[in-house]
Amino acid sequence: MLSREVLMAKYADELKTDGKIAQGTVFEMDRLVNTPITVQENLFRMLDGKKPMWQPKDIDYVMFDPRIVPDNTARAQTFEFHKLTPEERGGKDMFGITWEYIEQAGGSMVRPGRPAVTDINDWENQVEIPDVFSYDWEGSARENQGFFAEGYPIYVQVVNGLFERLISFMDFENAAIALVDDEQKPGVHRLFRKLVDIYKDLFACYKKYFGVNMICFHDDWGGQYAPFFSVDTCREMILPYLKQIFEEAHRLGMYVDFHSCGKHENLTPVMIEAGADMWYPQPMNDLDSLYETYGKDIIFGFMLDAKDDSEDAAWDLAVNFMEKYGKNYNTMPYIGRGTNPIFYQYLYVLSREAYAQ
Repeated sequence: MLSREVLMAKYADELKTDGKIAQGTVFEMDRLVNTPITVQENLFRMLDGKKPMWQPKDIDYVMFDPRIVPDNTARAQTFEFHKLTPEERGGKDMFGITWEYIEQAGGSMVRPGRPAVTDINDWENQVEIPDVFSYDWEGSARENQGFFAEGYPIYVQVVNGLFERLISFMDFENAAIALVDDEQKPGVHRLFRKLVDIYKDLFACYKKYFGVNMICFHDDWGGQYAPFFSVDTCREMILPYLKQIFEEAHRLGMYVDFHSCGKHENLTPVMIEAGADMWYPQPMNDLDSLYETYGKDIIFGFMLDAKDDSEDAAWDLAVNFMEKYGKNYNTMPYIGRGTNPIFYQYLYVLSREAYAQ
Protein backbone atom coordinates (compact mmCIF):
# COMPACT_ATOMS: atom_id res chain seq x y z
CA MET A 1 0.00 0.00 0.00
CA LEU A 2 1.25 3.47 -0.88
CA SER A 3 1.94 5.83 1.99
CA ARG A 4 -0.57 8.38 3.21
CA GLU A 5 1.48 11.26 1.80
CA VAL A 6 1.85 9.65 -1.63
CA LEU A 7 -1.86 8.82 -1.88
CA MET A 8 -2.97 12.27 -0.80
CA ALA A 9 -0.65 13.81 -3.40
CA LYS A 10 -1.74 11.38 -6.12
CA TYR A 11 -5.43 12.24 -5.71
CA ALA A 12 -5.04 15.87 -4.66
CA ASP A 13 -6.83 17.18 -7.75
CA GLU A 14 -9.80 14.89 -7.13
CA LEU A 15 -10.10 16.16 -3.56
CA LYS A 16 -10.65 19.73 -4.72
CA THR A 17 -13.77 21.32 -3.26
CA ASP A 18 -16.05 24.21 -4.09
CA GLY A 19 -17.78 25.61 -1.02
CA LYS A 20 -20.29 23.73 1.05
CA ILE A 21 -22.89 21.13 0.24
CA ALA A 22 -26.39 22.35 1.09
CA GLN A 23 -27.08 22.50 4.80
CA GLY A 24 -28.93 19.18 5.00
CA THR A 25 -25.77 17.10 5.07
CA VAL A 26 -24.50 15.64 8.30
CA PHE A 27 -21.22 17.55 8.50
CA GLU A 28 -21.80 20.17 5.78
CA MET A 29 -18.60 18.88 4.25
CA ASP A 30 -16.93 20.65 1.35
CA ARG A 31 -18.34 19.45 -1.94
CA LEU A 32 -16.09 17.37 -4.18
CA VAL A 33 -16.13 18.94 -7.63
CA ASN A 34 -13.36 17.20 -9.56
CA THR A 35 -14.07 13.50 -9.17
CA PRO A 36 -14.05 11.23 -12.26
CA ILE A 37 -17.81 10.74 -11.95
CA THR A 38 -20.33 12.52 -9.74
CA VAL A 39 -20.79 11.54 -6.11
CA GLN A 40 -24.35 10.51 -6.98
CA GLU A 41 -23.30 8.24 -9.81
CA ASN A 42 -20.65 6.64 -7.61
CA LEU A 43 -23.11 6.01 -4.77
CA PHE A 44 -25.74 4.63 -7.11
CA ARG A 45 -23.21 2.20 -8.55
CA MET A 46 -22.88 0.64 -5.12
CA LEU A 47 -26.64 0.66 -4.55
CA ASP A 48 -27.04 -1.16 -7.86
CA GLY A 49 -24.57 -3.84 -6.77
CA LYS A 50 -21.78 -2.56 -9.00
CA LYS A 51 -18.22 -1.54 -8.25
CA PRO A 52 -17.92 2.16 -7.35
CA MET A 53 -14.84 4.22 -8.17
CA TRP A 54 -14.36 5.03 -4.48
CA GLN A 55 -16.04 4.07 -1.21
CA PRO A 56 -19.40 5.84 -0.77
CA LYS A 57 -20.20 7.25 2.65
CA ASP A 58 -23.05 8.65 4.70
CA ILE A 59 -22.54 12.28 3.59
CA ASP A 60 -22.87 11.53 -0.12
CA TYR A 61 -26.33 13.07 -0.32
CA VAL A 62 -28.24 16.21 0.60
CA MET A 63 -30.83 15.65 3.31
CA PHE A 64 -34.08 17.51 2.64
CA ASP A 65 -37.14 17.48 4.91
CA PRO A 66 -39.45 20.42 4.15
CA ARG A 67 -41.66 21.98 6.80
CA ILE A 68 -44.73 21.75 4.55
CA VAL A 69 -45.00 18.08 5.62
CA PRO A 70 -46.56 18.33 9.11
CA ASP A 71 -44.69 15.27 10.39
CA ASN A 72 -41.39 17.09 9.91
CA THR A 73 -42.29 20.10 12.04
CA ALA A 74 -44.06 17.92 14.61
CA ARG A 75 -40.90 15.85 14.98
CA ALA A 76 -38.67 18.97 14.75
CA GLN A 77 -36.95 17.23 11.86
CA THR A 78 -36.67 19.73 9.03
CA PHE A 79 -33.79 20.33 6.65
CA GLU A 80 -34.35 23.19 4.22
CA PHE A 81 -33.54 26.87 3.87
CA HIS A 82 -36.14 27.76 6.50
CA LYS A 83 -34.84 27.09 10.01
CA LEU A 84 -37.43 26.10 12.58
CA THR A 85 -37.79 28.52 15.47
CA PRO A 86 -38.22 27.05 18.97
CA GLU A 87 -41.92 27.89 18.76
CA GLU A 88 -42.33 25.89 15.55
CA ARG A 89 -40.97 22.65 16.99
CA GLY A 90 -43.62 20.09 17.81
CA GLY A 91 -47.34 20.42 17.16
CA LYS A 92 -49.69 18.36 15.04
CA ASP A 93 -48.50 15.79 12.52
CA MET A 94 -50.33 14.93 9.31
CA PHE A 95 -52.95 12.91 11.22
CA GLY A 96 -53.58 15.65 13.77
CA ILE A 97 -51.62 13.89 16.52
CA THR A 98 -49.86 16.36 18.83
CA TRP A 99 -46.14 15.95 19.44
CA GLU A 100 -44.21 17.75 22.18
CA TYR A 101 -40.66 18.89 21.57
CA ILE A 102 -38.32 17.80 24.39
CA GLU A 103 -35.34 20.14 24.56
CA GLN A 104 -33.14 17.76 26.54
CA ALA A 105 -33.68 14.99 23.98
CA GLY A 106 -33.47 17.22 20.92
CA GLY A 107 -36.63 15.63 19.51
CA SER A 108 -40.36 15.23 19.88
CA MET A 109 -42.68 12.60 21.30
CA VAL A 110 -46.38 12.03 21.85
CA ARG A 111 -47.22 12.41 25.52
CA PRO A 112 -48.29 8.92 26.68
CA GLY A 113 -51.42 8.19 28.68
CA ARG A 114 -53.94 9.93 26.45
CA PRO A 115 -53.95 8.00 23.16
CA ALA A 116 -55.87 9.61 20.32
CA VAL A 117 -57.11 6.21 19.14
CA THR A 118 -58.91 4.21 21.82
CA ASP A 119 -60.27 1.60 19.40
CA ILE A 120 -58.08 0.72 16.42
CA ASN A 121 -61.14 -0.69 14.64
CA ASP A 122 -62.56 2.85 14.66
CA TRP A 123 -59.35 4.77 13.93
CA GLU A 124 -60.80 6.49 10.85
CA ASN A 125 -63.20 8.43 13.09
CA GLN A 126 -60.60 9.35 15.72
CA VAL A 127 -57.82 10.97 13.65
CA GLU A 128 -57.60 13.36 10.71
CA ILE A 129 -57.04 11.75 7.30
CA PRO A 130 -54.36 13.78 5.51
CA ASP A 131 -54.50 15.04 1.95
CA VAL A 132 -50.85 15.12 0.92
CA PHE A 133 -51.63 16.94 -2.32
CA SER A 134 -53.00 19.91 -0.38
CA TYR A 135 -49.53 20.84 0.96
CA ASP A 136 -47.86 23.81 -0.70
CA TRP A 137 -45.38 21.85 -2.77
CA GLU A 138 -44.95 24.55 -5.39
CA GLY A 139 -44.25 27.18 -2.73
CA SER A 140 -41.70 24.94 -1.04
CA ALA A 141 -39.99 24.27 -4.36
CA ARG A 142 -39.68 28.01 -4.95
CA GLU A 143 -38.36 28.67 -1.44
CA ASN A 144 -35.73 25.95 -1.68
CA GLN A 145 -34.26 26.73 -5.09
CA GLY A 146 -30.51 26.50 -4.70
CA PHE A 147 -30.68 24.33 -1.58
CA PHE A 148 -29.41 21.24 -3.37
CA ALA A 149 -25.94 20.44 -4.64
CA GLU A 150 -25.31 19.44 -8.24
CA GLY A 151 -24.05 15.89 -8.51
CA TYR A 152 -25.42 14.83 -5.11
CA PRO A 153 -28.64 12.84 -4.59
CA ILE A 154 -31.58 14.29 -2.66
CA TYR A 155 -32.46 12.27 0.45
CA VAL A 156 -35.75 12.74 2.31
CA GLN A 157 -37.04 11.10 5.45
CA VAL A 158 -40.40 9.58 6.35
CA VAL A 159 -40.11 9.95 10.10
CA ASN A 160 -43.15 7.87 11.10
CA GLY A 161 -43.39 4.45 9.49
CA LEU A 162 -45.97 1.73 10.10
CA PHE A 163 -45.42 0.54 13.66
CA GLU A 164 -44.21 3.96 14.77
CA ARG A 165 -47.41 5.51 13.39
CA LEU A 166 -49.47 2.95 15.25
CA ILE A 167 -47.60 3.82 18.46
CA SER A 168 -48.30 7.52 17.94
CA PHE A 169 -52.00 6.72 17.69
CA MET A 170 -52.32 4.26 20.58
CA ASP A 171 -49.24 4.46 22.87
CA PHE A 172 -46.65 1.71 22.77
CA GLU A 173 -48.25 -1.04 24.83
CA ASN A 174 -51.61 -0.74 23.08
CA ALA A 175 -49.93 -0.75 19.67
CA ALA A 176 -47.92 -3.86 20.50
CA ILE A 177 -51.06 -5.69 21.62
CA ALA A 178 -52.99 -4.59 18.53
CA LEU A 179 -50.47 -6.38 16.31
CA VAL A 180 -51.26 -9.75 17.88
CA ASP A 181 -54.88 -9.41 19.04
CA ASP A 182 -57.13 -11.09 16.47
CA GLU A 183 -59.98 -8.71 17.27
CA GLN A 184 -57.81 -5.66 16.62
CA LYS A 185 -55.84 -6.89 13.62
CA PRO A 186 -58.52 -5.85 11.06
CA GLY A 187 -58.23 -2.23 12.16
CA VAL A 188 -54.43 -2.37 11.98
CA HIS A 189 -54.60 -3.80 8.47
CA ARG A 190 -56.92 -1.01 7.37
CA LEU A 191 -54.61 1.61 8.84
CA PHE A 192 -51.53 0.14 7.18
CA ARG A 193 -53.31 -0.09 3.82
CA LYS A 194 -54.20 3.59 4.12
CA LEU A 195 -50.62 4.45 5.06
CA VAL A 196 -49.42 2.73 1.90
CA ASP A 197 -51.63 5.03 -0.18
CA ILE A 198 -50.52 8.14 1.74
CA TYR A 199 -46.83 7.34 1.45
CA LYS A 200 -47.22 6.65 -2.27
CA ASP A 201 -48.76 10.11 -2.67
CA LEU A 202 -45.96 11.62 -0.60
CA PHE A 203 -43.31 9.96 -2.75
CA ALA A 204 -45.02 11.18 -5.92
CA CYS A 205 -44.91 14.78 -4.69
CA TYR A 206 -41.29 14.53 -3.61
CA LYS A 207 -40.41 13.19 -7.05
CA LYS A 208 -42.46 15.70 -9.02
CA TYR A 209 -41.41 18.85 -7.19
CA PHE A 210 -37.85 18.06 -6.06
CA GLY A 211 -36.57 15.09 -8.05
CA VAL A 212 -35.92 13.12 -4.86
CA ASN A 213 -34.00 9.90 -5.45
CA MET A 214 -33.42 8.51 -1.93
CA ILE A 215 -35.99 7.80 0.79
CA CYS A 216 -35.09 7.18 4.43
CA PHE A 217 -38.05 5.31 5.88
CA HIS A 218 -38.20 5.23 9.70
CA ASP A 219 -39.75 2.37 11.64
CA ASP A 220 -38.07 1.24 14.86
CA TRP A 221 -38.51 -2.47 15.46
CA GLY A 222 -36.64 -3.12 18.70
CA GLY A 223 -35.32 -1.92 22.01
CA GLN A 224 -31.87 -2.22 23.49
CA TYR A 225 -32.10 -5.96 24.15
CA ALA A 226 -34.75 -7.48 21.89
CA PRO A 227 -37.20 -6.87 19.03
CA PHE A 228 -40.67 -5.53 19.74
CA PHE A 229 -42.39 -8.40 17.93
CA SER A 230 -41.70 -11.81 16.46
CA VAL A 231 -40.63 -12.60 12.93
CA ASP A 232 -44.04 -14.17 12.27
CA THR A 233 -45.88 -11.08 13.48
CA CYS A 234 -43.65 -8.84 11.39
CA ARG A 235 -44.27 -10.94 8.31
CA GLU A 236 -48.02 -11.03 8.85
CA MET A 237 -48.71 -7.47 9.94
CA ILE A 238 -45.97 -5.26 8.51
CA LEU A 239 -44.15 -6.92 5.60
CA PRO A 240 -46.98 -6.83 3.01
CA TYR A 241 -47.39 -3.07 3.40
CA LEU A 242 -43.73 -2.24 3.75
CA LYS A 243 -43.07 -4.15 0.55
CA GLN A 244 -45.66 -2.09 -1.33
CA ILE A 245 -44.16 1.14 -0.02
CA PHE A 246 -40.63 0.19 -1.03
CA GLU A 247 -41.78 -1.11 -4.41
CA GLU A 248 -43.37 2.27 -5.11
CA ALA A 249 -40.19 4.07 -4.13
CA HIS A 250 -38.22 1.88 -6.51
CA ARG A 251 -40.77 2.40 -9.27
CA LEU A 252 -40.20 6.14 -8.96
CA GLY A 253 -36.43 5.71 -9.16
CA MET A 254 -35.77 6.09 -5.43
CA TYR A 255 -33.48 3.97 -3.30
CA VAL A 256 -34.64 3.06 0.22
CA ASP A 257 -32.59 3.50 3.37
CA PHE A 258 -34.52 1.69 6.10
CA HIS A 259 -33.93 3.46 9.41
CA SER A 260 -34.82 1.01 12.18
CA CYS A 261 -33.32 1.28 15.66
CA GLY A 262 -33.02 -1.49 18.21
CA LYS A 263 -31.63 -4.99 18.56
CA HIS A 264 -33.49 -7.03 15.99
CA GLU A 265 -30.99 -8.66 13.69
CA ASN A 266 -33.38 -11.64 13.45
CA LEU A 267 -35.75 -9.39 11.46
CA THR A 268 -33.13 -8.60 8.80
CA PRO A 269 -34.56 -11.14 6.32
CA VAL A 270 -37.90 -9.31 6.52
CA MET A 271 -36.22 -6.01 5.63
CA ILE A 272 -34.52 -7.66 2.68
CA GLU A 273 -37.75 -9.26 1.48
CA ALA A 274 -39.47 -5.87 1.74
CA GLY A 275 -36.86 -4.47 -0.63
CA ALA A 276 -34.76 -2.22 1.60
CA ASP A 277 -31.53 -1.15 -0.08
CA MET A 278 -29.71 -0.05 3.08
CA TRP A 279 -29.93 -0.41 6.86
CA TYR A 280 -27.78 1.20 9.53
CA PRO A 281 -27.99 -1.30 12.43
CA GLN A 282 -27.19 0.00 15.88
CA PRO A 283 -24.12 -1.42 17.65
CA MET A 284 -26.14 -3.65 20.00
CA ASN A 285 -26.73 -5.94 17.01
CA ASP A 286 -24.13 -8.52 16.00
CA LEU A 287 -22.66 -6.43 13.20
CA ASP A 288 -20.05 -8.91 12.03
CA SER A 289 -22.61 -11.69 11.82
CA LEU A 290 -25.01 -9.44 9.92
CA TYR A 291 -22.29 -8.50 7.47
CA GLU A 292 -21.22 -12.09 6.87
CA THR A 293 -24.77 -13.46 6.60
CA TYR A 294 -26.65 -10.76 4.72
CA GLY A 295 -23.99 -8.51 3.20
CA LYS A 296 -24.81 -9.73 -0.31
CA ASP A 297 -28.46 -8.83 0.04
CA ILE A 298 -28.47 -5.40 1.70
CA ILE A 299 -25.99 -2.58 2.26
CA PHE A 300 -25.12 -1.99 5.89
CA GLY A 301 -24.10 1.31 7.42
CA PHE A 302 -21.65 0.90 10.29
CA MET A 303 -20.63 3.62 12.71
CA LEU A 304 -16.88 3.95 13.14
CA ASP A 305 -15.08 5.50 16.09
CA ALA A 306 -11.45 6.56 16.11
CA LYS A 307 -9.54 6.32 19.38
CA ASP A 308 -9.12 10.10 19.27
CA ASP A 309 -9.64 13.01 16.88
CA SER A 310 -6.11 13.05 15.51
CA GLU A 311 -5.27 12.63 11.84
CA ASP A 312 -3.29 9.49 12.64
CA ALA A 313 -6.34 7.93 14.29
CA ALA A 314 -8.49 8.89 11.30
CA TRP A 315 -5.97 7.28 8.94
CA ASP A 316 -5.88 4.07 10.96
CA LEU A 317 -9.67 4.00 11.00
CA ALA A 318 -9.82 4.33 7.22
CA VAL A 319 -7.18 1.64 6.70
CA ASN A 320 -8.97 -0.75 9.04
CA PHE A 321 -12.30 -0.11 7.34
CA MET A 322 -10.89 -0.90 3.92
CA GLU A 323 -9.24 -4.07 5.17
CA LYS A 324 -12.42 -5.34 6.84
CA TYR A 325 -15.28 -4.01 4.71
CA GLY A 326 -13.86 -2.33 1.62
CA LYS A 327 -13.68 -5.28 -0.74
CA ASN A 328 -17.31 -6.14 -1.47
CA TYR A 329 -18.80 -2.64 -1.95
CA ASN A 330 -21.65 -3.32 0.46
CA THR A 331 -20.99 -1.16 3.50
CA MET A 332 -21.54 2.55 4.16
CA PRO A 333 -19.30 3.98 6.90
CA TYR A 334 -20.30 6.89 9.07
CA ILE A 335 -18.43 8.51 11.94
CA GLY A 336 -19.30 10.17 15.20
CA ARG A 337 -18.73 13.87 15.61
CA GLY A 338 -15.65 13.17 17.72
CA THR A 339 -13.79 11.62 14.77
CA ASN A 340 -11.70 13.90 12.59
CA PRO A 341 -13.62 14.47 9.32
CA ILE A 342 -10.36 14.09 7.40
CA PHE A 343 -11.23 10.40 7.71
CA TYR A 344 -13.42 10.87 4.65
CA GLN A 345 -10.50 12.17 2.59
CA TYR A 346 -8.35 9.26 3.70
CA LEU A 347 -11.12 6.83 2.87
CA TYR A 348 -11.42 8.41 -0.57
CA VAL A 349 -7.76 8.00 -1.49
CA LEU A 350 -7.48 4.49 -0.05
CA SER A 351 -10.59 3.22 -1.80
CA ARG A 352 -9.88 5.11 -5.02
CA GLU A 353 -6.53 3.34 -5.21
CA ALA A 354 -7.96 -0.06 -4.24
CA TYR A 355 -10.94 0.08 -6.62
CA ALA A 356 -8.75 1.17 -9.54
CA GLN A 357 -6.98 -2.18 -9.43
